[in-house]
Amino acid sequence: MKRVLVAGATGYLGRYVVKELKRQGYYVRVLVRHPDKLNQTGDFLAPSIGDDVDEIAVGDITKPNTLKHICDDMDYVFSSVGITRKSHGLTFKDVDYQGNVNLLKEAEHSHVATTFGRIPVL
Repeated sequence: MKRVLVAGATGYLGRYVVKELKRQGYYVRVLVRHPDKLNQTGDFLAPSIGDDVDEIAVGDITKPNTLKHICDDMDYVFSSVGITRKSHGLTFKDVDYQGNVNLLKEAEHSHVATTFGRIPVL
């Protein structure tokens, strides 16, 4: 069974990605800041995904020290992390750019960098 880490799983797109990956038979690990959101309906009635998640990793993409070994044993990494407006003092550069760079570096460390952001359709 292929294993996927989904960052941004509690966002609108991330919720649908998790649902589809699970439907296709992937093992799904999610990177979230607030695990309680997994069992709640998302914005615009995006589905709850608590039952579709195999493993929860709590971390913050803007804090590299919380990402250590997050990609270990993963075949793929998918990120839909991004912000729509400045929030909590974080800018687009902090989250959309640097946060995803932090995750990419961790993926490289775990030898999954060549598949970062790309999951084959079955």
